[in-house]
Amino acid sequence: MAEEVFRYVEIGGCEYRVEKFSPVAGLQLARLTLAKLAPVARQLADGADGGVLTALCAAISALTDAEVDSLVTKCLRFCCKKMKLGWAACVDAEGRYGVAELSHDPVTALALCAEALKWGLGDFFGESASSLLGALFAPSSPRRP
Repeated sequence: MAEEVFRYVEIGGCEYRVEKFSPVAGLQLARLTLAKLAPVARQLADGADGGVLTALCAAISALTDAEVDSLVTKCLRFCCKKMKLGWAACVDAEGRYGVAELSHDPVTALALCAEALKWGLGDFFGESASSLLGALFAPSSPRRP
């Protein structure tokens, strides 16, 4: 059976395709997100649901502007939006928005980043990373073309 390299999601009534991360981008994103989310993982492991939001906010606030830029840009490079004439890359290799409205829509851009991280890193370090990412990001049902 061939490995699945794309996942299809619907956000805000639009269809997006999320591609698996390349090995280098996957490791870079795993290093950044898992290191920053370690306190959240501890809260989840302890079953302290009330502290998860606090820990998540602390983890996000600990990100530097450069880390946020890197995280969003890398994630969106692996996402495409379905358009009338085919799939448009959300962000190109140089970091420019290929889907212009995303540059002014942080909610959709961050939802795409969450989908990319959840799917792209879910099996990167096995079941523990998948559980962490699954708990952090609300489940969405993948769509097939």
